[in-house]
Amino acid sequence: MNKENNILANLENSQNIVLLYNSKDNEKLMYDLHRAVSKKFKKICLVTIHQPFSTIIKKFEKEKIDSSNYCFIDCISAKNKKVKDTEQCLYIPSPSALTQLSLAITKVQEHNVDLIILDNISSLLVYNKEASILKFLHALTTKIRETKTKVIYSILKESRKEFIADLTLFSDAVIESGGKETKKEDDALKTAKKDIDTLKADVSPTNVKKPLPKKPEKIIKKLPEEKTKEKLEKEIE
Repeated sequence: MNKENNILANLENSQNIVLLYNSKDNEKLMYDLHRAVSKKFKKICLVTIHQPFSTIIKKFEKEKIDSSNYCFIDCISAKNKKVKDTEQCLYIPSPSALTQLSLAITKVQEHNVDLIILDNISSLLVYNKEASILKFLHALTTKIRETKTKVIYSILKESRKEFIADLTLFSDAVIESGGKETKKEDDALKTAKKDIDTLKADVSPTNVKKPLPKKPEKIIKKLPEEKTKEKLEKEIE
């Protein structure tokens, strides 16, 4: 199964997917993905964080990808020039404007978007603190779960491992560009396993404190006073 079909298969049962990719195969991977999802989903929103809308449209045409069922949220163009929203594209002032980005995503969801692709989360790290991004993504995921919309969060494998680990907490599945898939356990199951492990640790022989042996009670018996020869003689007298 190729990478894009693997992603499509996961989208059948997962709502939020993290896509890990190498910087070398980024462009080919993403356009192969767009070619596949454009035929599968009726309405797609691409949130572009590192390339302007005008550049992406040209590449879509070159790759012969149908963009008629796409809408775009451009986070980069308005940073460099004056732009106006169109029917197909909404412009965000800057990748650091996470509140405006959240509002724009909410707006496009009103038009029955089936799939949202964030390309890519790594670019947000240039303009925002990790904590701010995670807060934004957590809020977005919470909203998404109240709908039937699917989301793909793409991120470079070269990003900080701790950040990637935090990001995967919001997802249902993690797919690497090499085709490797990481199945995530249900949160309740993970919590239960953690509780069991903790319980096992608490009752392990090395952790159980053995009661200290009781000190033997000192039973002191007063021995009868030894009768010496002198005392006996006195008693006889």
